[in-house]
Amino acid sequence: MDKTEYYIKIDKNINRINAIENDLSTLQYAMYQKAVEGIKSVKLLELRDYLENQCVYYGQKTYSFKDEINQIYEEYEFQMKRITNVYDKMFVDVLKILKNAYNNQKIAVSNILTIDNQYNNTDFLTPEKVEELKRIKQACAQKKVNYSVIVRECKARINWIIKNVQTDLRGIFENKDIIGVVGIGAKRHVIKQNNEYDIDVNKEEKEEKKEDIKIDENQDEKSLEKKKESQLASAVKESVVAKFLRIVNNLISGNNNFKKVINDYQANYLYNIKVKVDERTKEVAYIIAGVTKQLEQAKNKINQIYENSTKSN
Repeated sequence: MDKTEYYIKIDKNINRINAIENDLSTLQYAMYQKAVEGIKSVKLLELRDYLENQCVYYGQKTYSFKDEINQIYEEYEFQMKRITNVYDKMFVDVLKILKNAYNNQKIAVSNILTIDNQYNNTDFLTPEKVEELKRIKQACAQKKVNYSVIVRECKARINWIIKNVQTDLRGIFENKDIIGVVGIGAKRHVIKQNNEYDIDVNKEEKEEKKEDIKIDENQDEKSLEKKKESQLASAVKESVVAKFLRIVNNLISGNNNFKKVINDYQANYLYNIKVKVDERTKEVAYIIAGVTKQLEQAKNKINQIYENSTKSN
């Protein structure tokens, strides 16, 4: 293999690496979205279970309160979209900056290879030209190294997004426990532990060289099942007298009692969620602006260092 073929092969390898990096970024975003949607679906299922079970507990028919339940459900889902939208925007913005950094590294390496390939024989060049090419090669090498700082920062920000969006979805949208004894015919979904959908970023933090993101396999399903079994056991233990009194009470005021559950959920619980989402979206939007500004300043500084390094003294 002659020198020209050698450089052509290296250039092809660089293109292949660049394509792989882009594919990894796309895959990473897809896995992030899958994790977010998974947690959201579990939260929505928990909410519908809670409302429908409360409806049955108070001796009411769910279809009689279909509009009220759907209204709560839609507002709850809307607030989740608000919080995830700001994280989605940050994720996409950081990915763009990451891809730009990868491309600049590729260009820097390609420029070095081009100089070596086209000017492999410097005998016919003036000393000034040789010195100029040397400066450009050194500047390109430094530019490639400097952009590694942005690459590391982008990866750290992506890990931050993945952790915080999951924390916010669980913390802000923590559903109420089922109150009272679940009546006959109530729906009971066996909901898997939310961390089934977690993306494990700790491994990547500890081992920077490993770029793959994994779905966390460490689920505590047994704990959740025991909780469900405990709730069911409580229902079974309810005394005959208590059941009779509850049935009588539901005949008299079950409709009004369930309306109170609905009104309380809308006036208090959903309101508190909205307040928390308002605060958190503002915080994340502020962070997005700061991160974007910092990375843009870093990119401009790197490019300025490159321009200055290529100039003759």
